[in-house]
Amino acid sequence: MEMIKNPLLNKRHPKSCFRRGLACLLIACAVLGFPVTAFADDPAADTIRIGVEVNTPPYSYVDNNGMIKGFNVDLVRAVAIEMGYDIELYAQTSSDLSKNLLKHGLDAVISSHLSDSGFLASNALIESQDAIFVRSDNQYISDLEGFWNSAVAVSTQSLTATISTYLEKYDTESPKIVQDQEHGFLLLMNGEVDSYIGNKAAGMYLIQKWNQEEYIKAVGEPFNISTYNFYTNTTDKALLAQLNEGLDAVASDSSFEKIYEKWFGESAASYDKKIRKLLLAVSGISLIALIIMILAMKWRKTLKAQVERRTEELNLVNEALLVQQNVLKDKDQFKEDILNSVPTGIIAFDRLGRITSMNARACDVLSIKDGAAGSESRSLEAVPFMDRDKFADVLEHGSFYADLEGDLVSGGETKTLVYQLYPMRNGIGQSSGAIVNFTDISKERRLEQEMTKFDKMKSLDLLVSEFVHEIRTPLTSIKAMVELMPGKIDNPDFRRNMMEIVTMEVDRLGSLVKTLSDYARPKQSHSRTFEIKEILDNVILLLQRKFEERNIVLNTEYAAGLRIHGDPMQLMQVFLNLVLNSLESLPRQGFVSISCRDASDDTVEVTVADNGPGISEENLQKITEPFFTTRQRGTGLGLYICRKLLEKNHGSMAIQSALGQGTRVIVRLPKRPMP
Repeated sequence: MEMIKNPLLNKRHPKSCFRRGLACLLIACAVLGFPVTAFADDPAADTIRIGVEVNTPPYSYVDNNGMIKGFNVDLVRAVAIEMGYDIELYAQTSSDLSKNLLKHGLDAVISSHLSDSGFLASNALIESQDAIFVRSDNQYISDLEGFWNSAVAVSTQSLTATISTYLEKYDTESPKIVQDQEHGFLLLMNGEVDSYIGNKAAGMYLIQKWNQEEYIKAVGEPFNISTYNFYTNTTDKALLAQLNEGLDAVASDSSFEKIYEKWFGESAASYDKKIRKLLLAVSGISLIALIIMILAMKWRKTLKAQVERRTEELNLVNEALLVQQNVLKDKDQFKEDILNSVPTGIIAFDRLGRITSMNARACDVLSIKDGAAGSESRSLEAVPFMDRDKFADVLEHGSFYADLEGDLVSGGETKTLVYQLYPMRNGIGQSSGAIVNFTDISKERRLEQEMTKFDKMKSLDLLVSEFVHEIRTPLTSIKAMVELMPGKIDNPDFRRNMMEIVTMEVDRLGSLVKTLSDYARPKQSHSRTFEIKEILDNVILLLQRKFEERNIVLNTEYAAGLRIHGDPMQLMQVFLNLVLNSLESLPRQGFVSISCRDASDDTVEVTVADNGPGISEENLQKITEPFFTTRQRGTGLGLYICRKLLEKNHGSMAIQSALGQGTRVIVRLPKRPMP
């Protein structure tokens, strides 16, 4: 940061020795951090009201204790001491400074933004520059040409016509206008904007104050170069002249350099002195080097050989660097090739829910040719299978969702996709968007449906044979009553008994036919809330003869009024398979028990148990896998289909068994629709 000096810089101001010494003492106190109040020799002298900008550290700001501090504050106090004035300092915004100066609420102000406001300006106090600040991991914004499609925050003092033109030129989102540096830096640190435009010195001050050197950097060349000046109304020329005189006096006795070093480090003048010393040292070293070179000529031949050898080594290193450069150049393409080679679709979104990239598999499944930026395929509507509420939760709270399913209609075909949603994080761990990866499981779903249908037909084949035997009993009873009718038709007791028996047996036949018909008829999946007793009674009705034929005892224990939510036909197939498994595993004269209980506020528990031979620990781990069976004529699909149907109905199944101890299958089902 350079001070812009005036022609009177080297003049000594005619002040008393007492005042000069007092000024130096007070400036030293200011540099050391002690609070200082400027005062005049004459207590009755007028007090000058001077305004400074409220929140532009290190130029001027109000600290946590309400004290006005900064480079401009210390400088104006030094000028006041030199001129013998009392001063009152007011920290205000730039707009308020201009208004209060115009209304004579202030006698003078220090600002870098009032040059075209019709006020009188003093000699320059110090130069001010604006800069672009970005997070350290930002590689695409390096100057004013890099604002393409990014979020920008701009301080009110920095929003010039030039900056506005750049923002409009590169299609930048509407910039966020902030009143002070701290607000702009907070937006940048929280990831709400990609860059912030503000005063360079104030920005570097905040970076050091908040220990953000590793996370925020200034990029590009400085711009909006201006100077801080005293400004007065056009009627206060005398005051302006005195302020210029005071500035010259402060600059001439090294007070300015001390204040500058306090807030900004070494000034250009101090730097020049060091350069001169350095040049002198370099000159001495050069002389010594010359002597050494003269002496070194004796070993020229030896050194030449060493140089040639070193040159060869450098050439080898250079070749290695070129190879490494080519590897780095192809790195992005290599990553893209990997993503395009995986069979899983991957889509990345920014924090606004817009698609930023997708791999080849995602384009293929979604029927997008190239996913060109700016096209409709880059909007969220291009991913219709995704749950919008869960996607919003990932963006807002960083949640993670796995094993979600959705349907995608493409080309007249409905595809079933299983997908995961999780947040995407940048290099400092902040959420920068979301990622969805998905797999087309349509073939697997169709195979499951075919296996379910096959298992159902297998059960149906068994039930039909049982049904044929089951209807003989009511038909035999009806036939016997019909044969007795000619001889006993006039007997009122006979007629009454006949009507009761025939009606009961016909109702039984109707119930059997309806139950078997409902189970066999293909239907669309339809979930509803119903009593669990409905499907369990139907299962028992269909298998009653098999229990009697094998002399197996059936025990039932239902809690009254237990209701579940699910697809009745799918759940009936589940319990039919479970009870059939128990029957087929039992020797004659065994028992099967079916019990229901209220497991919790949300769950009903159904247990199917038997006293069969049980299952070994080794087979128990594989029993629900497809095509695993220990029976000679088994398909190995029954329990696998049960597990899949229960998952579709938001239920679960646990199997407890050991050799010689029977088997217990515990099914848990929801009472209400699941979200």
